[in-house]
Amino acid sequence: MIGDACSTHVITGGNGSGHVDPYYQSSPLAGITAQAKGAQVTFTGSADTAAAAAAAKAADVAIVCTATSSSEGRDRLSLNLDNGANALVAAVAAAAKKTVVLIVAPGAVLTPFAKDVDAIIWMGMPGQEEGT
Repeated sequence: MIGDACSTHVITGGNGSGHVDPYYQSSPLAGITAQAKGAQVTFTGSADTAAAAAAAKAADVAIVCTATSSSEGRDRLSLNLDNGANALVAAVAAAAKKTVVLIVAPGAVLTPFAKDVDAIIWMGMPGQEEGT
């Protein structure tokens, strides 16, 4: 699994009236690790694109987790994914045998990588059960 959104950026709600304090949070990394019995699940963050591409090349399937959010008083400035996610997905897709992209977002996003990946899973805003 590749991308900080796999493990550290569970989006349980927005800010303002959309803010919630969840009882717990389930990240995609935790959920997939729990369900992928017998499979080796590894994690690489988003900061180093070269490391992400190397991890993707070594994997049977590369899962890239992406996320973007907005809230009252902080609208998104564009439909792009946050934090260089498009470049990360492009690098992973170029190196991986198979690439799956998970997208957590409150609305439409651009997917310039759509033709280069094997699957895109739109998760919307799944809340505290994001991983499961």
